[in-house]
Amino acid sequence: MPAMPQYQGARRNVGLSITDPIINPDTGYPVISLGYPIRVDGRFVGAVSANITLDVLSKFLDTHRASPTASP
Repeated sequence: MPAMPQYQGARRNVGLSITDPIINPDTGYPVISLGYPIRVDGRFVGAVSANITLDVLSKFLDTHRASPTASP
């Protein structure tokens, strides 16, 4: 996991790291990856990460519009 871009981003940043879309090597689907640093006594000890599949995100956003008049 240390080689994953969201892990490296979380390690460099104080907060949330979000990658550009990438192809998940396990599934072959496009995803964005999120990473958040875990710090103990100010020292980086790891990261919590998640992948969000873009088609799932697209479907969610399609059904949860920012406003009733937002266009599709």
